[in-house]
Amino acid sequence: VYSGVDDGEFRKAFQEAGVRARAHSRKQLGGRVAAFQSLSRDVLKQSPDIIHTHLLSSDLSGFFFAKNKKWKGNWISTLHNVEDSTPWWRRALWKRILPTADRIITVSKAVQDYAIDQFDLSETQTSLIYNGIPLAPWTKHGSVRLLKKELSLAIIGRLDTQKGHRYLFEALSLVRDLPWTLHIYGSGSLEPKLEI
Repeated sequence: VYSGVDDGEFRKAFQEAGVRARAHSRKQLGGRVAAFQSLSRDVLKQSPDIIHTHLLSSDLSGFFFAKNKKWKGNWISTLHNVEDSTPWWRRALWKRILPTADRIITVSKAVQDYAIDQFDLSETQTSLIYNGIPLAPWTKHGSVRLLKKELSLAIIGRLDTQKGHRYLFEALSLVRDLPWTLHIYGSGSLEPKLEI
């Protein structure tokens, strides 16, 4: 397990489950280069069968390992977003490195279509795996109405198109039999349109 920004929040849980976990933190090691060097030593020593990456800095690591003839494993990257609001140079780097991955996992059809179109991936290079949540805690009460008063909701996140606030607004516009208030926390390009 590798965390390139800081110590991973699940490292303790991994260790308690018997999974060996180590953080190569750029904060603790003095920068990205030092973290990558530390990670490289571990990867070449441990020789994992699969390296999974997410976000550009770890994708760059995956790319360099995939190009290293001393490592024989598979590189898999996960994309969570349509990256339209990302700077052009980041998208250019992804376009260069992602086609060399063994597999790209996308979390929605929109992200998959975007990745194929923008990063020159083939459909066979991508796998669509939707994000999931455990539904049991929410469905164990059946359809019993638990709320008798106004519902107070909050959304926390960057105020950009890719976060899909409009879908939440569309869904809430359909709620007619229950009063609700929505609190929006975050900043981004949509902030002026959302301000009251």
